[in-house]
Amino acid sequence: MVFKDVDPKAALSLSFPLEEFIIAAPELDFIERASNLGDLTNVEKSQLNKYFSQHIQLKPVNDQSKHAFLSPSLHSLIVTEAFNEHVGNYKRVKVQFSLDIGRLQRDLFPLALRYDAIMHEIRSHRVAVFFKSARSGKTRLTDFVYSETNGNPTVHVLSPVS
Repeated sequence: MVFKDVDPKAALSLSFPLEEFIIAAPELDFIERASNLGDLTNVEKSQLNKYFSQHIQLKPVNDQSKHAFLSPSLHSLIVTEAFNEHVGNYKRVKVQFSLDIGRLQRDLFPLALRYDAIMHEIRSHRVAVFFKSARSGKTRLTDFVYSETNGNPTVHVLSPVS
């Protein structure tokens, strides 16, 4: 997962194995026949956006309202062939979301992230979170596995200066 801050917008990129996504969300198996977002119908795009909005939520850290979490908007999707020396060839999904910084306040960080995409079914799935900017390059913010607090996915506080 990579957060990018490109004035005046911010983006979130996510990459994961297609096979794990289908295990976690079998109702979205239509993605197997797509190579990009344009290959999907409007109904399929809406279903995909709904899945991610339920499993990726963000809010400014200083907003104490438990209902203030926002979901990113699906912007693009690409399915590519990939190789890993441990698993061999596989299909990888890359999705990009746009973030409404105005609703997140003026600055992207510090940011609270509630994330359980794929992890809600595949507990061994790991997430590494990075921030990429033109000034400082790519900075690792955190990495985590699935965990819960009071029955909900744990909230992770993200900040490149923490």
